[in-house]
Amino acid sequence: MKTRNISLWLLGIFFLLPIIPPVDGLAEPPENWQGTNPFPWDLSFRLSYGNGMFIAAGDFGLLYTSFDGVEWKERVSGTTQPIRDVAFGGGTFVAVGGGGTILTSLDGVTWTRGSSGTGYDLNGVAYGGDTFVAAGDGGAVLTSSDGGRWTVRDSGTGQALKKVAFGGGTFVAVGENGIILASPDGAAWTIRNSGTRWNLEGIAYGKRTFVAAGDTLLTSRDGIEWTERRAGTSHRLFGVAYGNGIFAAVADNGAILTSSDASHWTIRDSGTHLNLLTITHGKEKFLAAGEKGILLQSEPLSSPQISVSSASLDFGSVDVGDSSFTNLTISNVGSDNLIIGQLTLSGADTLDFNTRNDNCTGATLAPSQNCTVQIVFSPRNTGSRSGTLSISSNDPDTPTQEVSLNGTGTDGGIFIGSDSTETFCFFSTSTKGTGVEDYLDVLRKFRNLILLRSHPGKTLVDFYYRHSPAMARLIEGHDFLRKAVAFGLVPPLAAIAYMTLYTSPAEKAFLFILMAGMMAAGRRLIRRSEKTQITRPSAASPE
Repeated sequence: MKTRNISLWLLGIFFLLPIIPPVDGLAEPPENWQGTNPFPWDLSFRLSYGNGMFIAAGDFGLLYTSFDGVEWKERVSGTTQPIRDVAFGGGTFVAVGGGGTILTSLDGVTWTRGSSGTGYDLNGVAYGGDTFVAAGDGGAVLTSSDGGRWTVRDSGTGQALKKVAFGGGTFVAVGENGIILASPDGAAWTIRNSGTRWNLEGIAYGKRTFVAAGDTLLTSRDGIEWTERRAGTSHRLFGVAYGNGIFAAVADNGAILTSSDASHWTIRDSGTHLNLLTITHGKEKFLAAGEKGILLQSEPLSSPQISVSSASLDFGSVDVGDSSFTNLTISNVGSDNLIIGQLTLSGADTLDFNTRNDNCTGATLAPSQNCTVQIVFSPRNTGSRSGTLSISSNDPDTPTQEVSLNGTGTDGGIFIGSDSTETFCFFSTSTKGTGVEDYLDVLRKFRNLILLRSHPGKTLVDFYYRHSPAMARLIEGHDFLRKAVAFGLVPPLAAIAYMTLYTSPAEKAFLFILMAGMMAAGRRLIRRSEKTQITRPSAASPE
């Protein structure tokens, strides 16, 4: 009865272990909008945001900049052509407009006229993959690596292109009569089936989704397959933007639509009946502009935002059997609590990398707070090694932050390694050709991450170094003895090392209780067997 109760108790503990729920990346759409008129009342403007700056560009080359969306300063653009769109990338602002107008600026204040190589009106520009892409009337598509020198590309269409966006490694351009083009690099374009003949005026990318807006609403995960969505209104949409986990679109008669998932849309009260022609997102708020110089600003949107101290860690050259480590800092640069989920290692050489002193998994970081985790590189083999650290969180824009890991393993006296053939290594000699060589990877990590971090552990390692060659020579010529060590000693040691390295304190406690229970049960069975042997009558005893 007692044994049964203990089993039920352990089973209950196992099933009551906490389960981490998935983090929620949805945000609350803005409901309140405030209107102002900072621009000339008889003109309309297009809005953009980049490098911490809002830019309003419009007819006759008028151009305004603002750091907060409230106070605006007029800038000299150097052109009288209408400016239709502005993008920032690679440290440069690029503005495009009528008659193939190209303008560039390093600070948004001083602008320089460039040559596009086309006379078509340019309506949209985007930056991604170290490339600017501009699109316009007549199917015009141009690319540039720096905003200064442009190359005319064959788009495969003569339809007017209104806007272009970049996301998920793909450029997507939209335009009249439902035309949609997609390109991985801006150079080679493919016409995609949009499923509609309605005009498309704008496009945005967020939450791994493209949203195209115009006389209809379309969404796509890859820029190839498109799905029409119900906007819940007959208003004509002129622009769409994404930020803080929210999609927002503007339309005629002052209509504003918002969505958290790009599928279900809600009409918001903008407080105006003027046509709204453009919308952008920056500094945790949306700005929309339209006819007669009107400018609308949404209420602030609070959301977490993840930031890492480095998106790429290079450990350089490390001897096989040795380790190198560095600290990665994860910060919350947003305005709401950042909830960090799991830290996961993946890639071609996952076993060469490990995490240690992890203060981030499951942590909740308030705005401006950070946490650290130590990344360890322990190459198993020589040559280039690579992996990826994926960090999940409730950041609506970056639900998974990836950090690339790289290093090079070099030959430098292997202690324990799955590919070792050195005769001085006792364990490598015993497992050679037995099929259990991979167990040595765990023992190597146990040595690097556990033994070498304490004085007793270092003493044990030094003892091994002194006596390993003699032991290796002893078993090398005796195949039976060598395999007995390989199968009888290495797997149990690797199992203990694995539990030490990869189990949590709660799991270690559970395994200890389970092993203790098994040992107690075994001892009880042995005693019962001995007692039975003592009390059983001997076959040779007289009756």
